[in-house]
Amino acid sequence: MRKTFQLLREETLKPGANLQDILRRCHALAVRLQMKPAAAWIELELNGYPLSARLPDYRVVAVHSCMKLSNQRIEVERVLVPTPFVPADLQHETGHSHLRNGIADYLPLMVGRRSDELFDYWPEHHVKRLNQLPNLPVDLVCRQAWKVLPRQAIRDLVEGIRVQLLRMLLEMETRAPRMAMADADLPRAANGHYPLPPQSRLGRVGMQIAK
Repeated sequence: MRKTFQLLREETLKPGANLQDILRRCHALAVRLQMKPAAAWIELELNGYPLSARLPDYRVVAVHSCMKLSNQRIEVERVLVPTPFVPADLQHETGHSHLRNGIADYLPLMVGRRSDELFDYWPEHHVKRLNQLPNLPVDLVCRQAWKVLPRQAIRDLVEGIRVQLLRMLLEMETRAPRMAMADADLPRAANGHYPLPPQSRLGRVGMQIAK
């Protein structure tokens, strides 16, 4: 078993590590070791966090928002949304991105330039609230608003998962000697990969590369 944990740590530390696959393998270990909190955390990281679940700090990212304004004469494609323009009860939500999806949705977003931006549109009812306040320039209407997230924030998220996974592996290793379990005992799917825990039904985060 000690060799198993050593290999998992080494794989986790590799820059190009397939963290999704490593999380699957660790989930199998956590189940066999009867470590319910560890197994539950891995399931959330793989399947995503429901709206009712509190997010770890590494999944909450401070962002700024931009908006598109127009009237019958002009159109402003992109302007920063000043915080005082946002209704007080929406300022935290519009000033932060809550990254709730499973890790598989974010791994492809790591590829690209460090300076690339990602964006996530505000819900229409948030835009409506913005237009109801007397803060916008005369005659201008907000047509769209979106959160702007640097690609580095996605990389920081993945690093947060990596650090937490390494801590969990150390905890699992201290518990492993209490149970007699060989590597061959771990459940595997027919294709040689460790099976995923049951999928939760979550919507996708509408994050795209900013144009």
